[in-house]
Amino acid sequence: MTPAGVPSTAPALAITLWLNLVMVLASASFLAVPILAPAIAADRALPTGFVGLYSGSLWAASILTSIAAGGLIARLGAWRVAQLSLLLCVLGLLAASAGSLAGVAIAALLIGLGNGAETPASSQLLVRSVPADRRAAYFSLKQTGVQIGGMCGAVALPLVAGLYGWRAALWVVAAVVVAMLVALERPRSRFADLARATPAARTSFRVALAELARHRLLRRLAVGAATFGATQVCLNSFMVSYAVAERGATLAQAGVLLAVAQGGGLIGRLLWGWVASRRRNALSMLRALGAAMAACSLAVGAVGDTAPAWLMLPLCFGFGLTASGWNGVFLAEVAHQVPLERVGAATGAIMVLMTLGLVTGPLAFASIKSSLSFGAAFVALGATAAVGTILLPTAATARSPRKQGRGLG
Repeated sequence: MTPAGVPSTAPALAITLWLNLVMVLASASFLAVPILAPAIAADRALPTGFVGLYSGSLWAASILTSIAAGGLIARLGAWRVAQLSLLLCVLGLLAASAGSLAGVAIAALLIGLGNGAETPASSQLLVRSVPADRRAAYFSLKQTGVQIGGMCGAVALPLVAGLYGWRAALWVVAAVVVAMLVALERPRSRFADLARATPAARTSFRVALAELARHRLLRRLAVGAATFGATQVCLNSFMVSYAVAERGATLAQAGVLLAVAQGGGLIGRLLWGWVASRRRNALSMLRALGAAMAACSLAVGAVGDTAPAWLMLPLCFGFGLTASGWNGVFLAEVAHQVPLERVGAATGAIMVLMTLGLVTGPLAFASIKSSLSFGAAFVALGATAAVGTILLPTAATARSPRKQGRGLG
């Protein structure tokens, strides 16, 4: 059954695939600096801990556009907000190519602003085009863009950097993002009705955040997601540097480990979204994934520096399968808990709390690594994911606020 307001010429799959491409390039933009970090640090004599500062600063900046997401969508439309997110990523990549700490800091600011705008805009478009009983699958399909972008970047960027230098690798990503920004004009004109905000969608962020504070289930979801997000971003940000520093791998070899983890996340997002749609028990799924990602992080921290490649490859795959596979299920559950017209604003409000994990996670990881080792940092990360899993609401305690009139609205 097609939701009200969705034209018959706007198939959900086409919209999902366009949004997936946006996320592919947003992800590649974010991960470009961490993937190239060993080469940048060696060339520009930067401290190895700059990756933690970059990642933490990037997600701190994303809070600003998460806060403004509802208003931006109402003013510009969701497709324009998606284009804006890509433009910010392009400017950030160009800033990073300066190779200075100031350039990296500006890159973190701009790419962070772009990533903060992308998810609420995509959620607003998807929730108006996908039937409720298929949202977990479609949201997960869209979120595979993170892994596709990460896999492509982890494999291609070290190769381009080896041939032409790390700056050229950043410029290649920027050029592809520009091409996608222009290509988005096609779905923007075809599916314009889905991007228009209803009067109720103009809910201010302050109202959405206040409602979130009163909504216990969403609050617990956001807190759990903050720990999962910290686990995911640290896996993506530090795996290459960890493999180079403590396993003695080359940049290309380390990129393969990250690509394997991203491949696991790609499969995980599709698999977990399909399972959650079939069983319609997203909360139980999230708890299982949290326990598994905690175990993988603990294993990497305990044996990763000495483990043979035949063990590290499946371990990284399992790590990515869980730590990078939960997002679509989570976003679909958030969409299930709020009125359709408020999904963009509500997602932005929840992402602010979730982003605290994305900010503090890399900073804490880098601090533990500097004081002890990468292994100790991964052990601490696993413990954090375990705590987040315990804090998640259970399926038995969950109640639908739409049915009870307690949603954001």
